[in-house]
Amino acid sequence: MIGRHRDVVMPNMLTDKTKYNGSEANDIAVLVLSSPIPRTNCTETIDFASETPQAGSWALTTGWGQIVDSINGFYPETLKGAYVLIEDHESCRKAYDKKWACGPNTTVTNEMVCVHGKNQGPCRGDSGGPLVSISDKQLIGITSWSVHCGHPYFPDVFTDVIVLKDWILRTRNSVHVPSTAFFMNVGAHGNYTDELKVG
Repeated sequence: MIGRHRDVVMPNMLTDKTKYNGSEANDIAVLVLSSPIPRTNCTETIDFASETPQAGSWALTTGWGQIVDSINGFYPETLKGAYVLIEDHESCRKAYDKKWACGPNTTVTNEMVCVHGKNQGPCRGDSGGPLVSISDKQLIGITSWSVHCGHPYFPDVFTDVIVLKDWILRTRNSVHVPSTAFFMNVGAHGNYTDELKVG
């Protein structure tokens, strides 16, 4: 989905992370599109961040998902975003150790980065959307999962593209993608595509 009109570009090839096993870990794939996305003032490439930001750093998450967490909730006509704080990884892991509050596949792994939006954050339909650092406008992660939109106690969880950068680049090189590659979240709700400047 690209820009305000949410145009669709069909994939020509899909390569998912080889370790993906149905859990929430390695929630990422590389797409090779059948045609290029036209460059406009609504579409642009983005660089990888050089490292995962420290806890307490600000980031921006955007998407086309619901405004309110509800099965019958509506989807916006324009792209929405929320400012969030990077969460300490160990605190995030401990929060999701409470199995009574979460499903069986909510183990926080090293391939994930957590954020806390304090009553705002990604929601239904936002999976696969970008998490971008505020300081340098670089890509940190892609929306993966959470137990509730902007939950006050449980952080939202993203796939950490910095940790998986080598895999993304190897995959891009193995399928002879030109100067850009495309990736997305491949979990149950994955529906968002982003363009990476990777070479």
